[in-house]
Amino acid sequence: MENHSYQTRLNRPWTEPVKVIVDLSLEAQMDKKEADACVQMCGRIYSVNKGSEKPLRLHFTSFRMNSALLNELWRIETRQLHADFNTEHFSTLFEPERLIYLTNESNNVIDTLEPNHIYIIGGMDDHYKHGKTFLRVAEEFGIRHARLPIFSTVILNNHGFLRMDNVFEMLLLFNAGKTWRQTLMKFVPDLDATAVDAAECFKQLCRVDELNKGVAKTNPLLLHFSGIRGAVKDRIMRDIEGLDWAVKYSTEQFMEQYEPEKLIILTNESENVVDKLELNHAYVIAGLPDQLPHGKRFLQLAIRLGIRHARLPLGDVNKNTLITIDRMFQILLNIYAGKALEQTPMDVQSSTSTAGTSKQYQKIIRLQ
Repeated sequence: MENHSYQTRLNRPWTEPVKVIVDLSLEAQMDKKEADACVQMCGRIYSVNKGSEKPLRLHFTSFRMNSALLNELWRIETRQLHADFNTEHFSTLFEPERLIYLTNESNNVIDTLEPNHIYIIGGMDDHYKHGKTFLRVAEEFGIRHARLPIFSTVILNNHGFLRMDNVFEMLLLFNAGKTWRQTLMKFVPDLDATAVDAAECFKQLCRVDELNKGVAKTNPLLLHFSGIRGAVKDRIMRDIEGLDWAVKYSTEQFMEQYEPEKLIILTNESENVVDKLELNHAYVIAGLPDQLPHGKRFLQLAIRLGIRHARLPLGDVNKNTLITIDRMFQILLNIYAGKALEQTPMDVQSSTSTAGTSKQYQKIIRLQ
């Protein structure tokens, strides 16, 4: 019954399934640890494809006879997870003009998946590290190559590592109707505060709320705590009855709630400087207790999401300077109230602005 259900989804008459090849011809370049990881990722690819409402036509090709990888793949195939296995090289199985090898080293970008094209995922564990290898394979066999819109030359996560099963899942999600941005949100670096930092993060959020209430009659900002999860979410849920926050908060990511062109991620690593706040923009403060050490991560996130970034006028800071969430917010309050930039450095932690009489509100959200 399960098999029939899968085949029904794969062969729906109103759509031609997109074909994806996992190229396993590179086994000789892997050590045993990498080969074992590759097999595990193949199993993951099987599973997510079988469970998808809109599966891809999956092919595993180019593996060597009598190899450890082949033996394990045959064992997995007995589960009848509906993939095509072939020891022949992909270049002899499909028309070259239909093939596109995916590599982050390509200058070409694809923004759609076409049924008349066949997309190749290199069968190695780390797609960021081996991008040049995949590019050489494409050039050697004279086939096209391209990168997904979500690939970037910046580090793809904290360790610069992108699993091949993640690449397949990105294709699967996009094929199922997700946008590239929605697909990316599942694979961005986890900026969740650790359990150790959760208590401090919670205190800073409460302080942000207090600061905004302090200027409620003059120049408050519209506050939105977004993407709340993990230990911080647990703390909020535990104390929710006692909280009197004048703020909107949700577990949804900010990219799911705001138009990208209106967002500006605040990071000290940006070359752009915020000297005034615009009513049609939403300024994103990352939800980590200490901002400066993570500036590059926030900048990479902005680049990867294709949204703008900027830094606040922090004055003289060094690597030992502590920039907290509430201090970032205080600086925004002062800028919005029209204070001179020299009045916004580190000594503003406990001050509240009463300057100005504007009743207009400015959006600000934070990233958890």
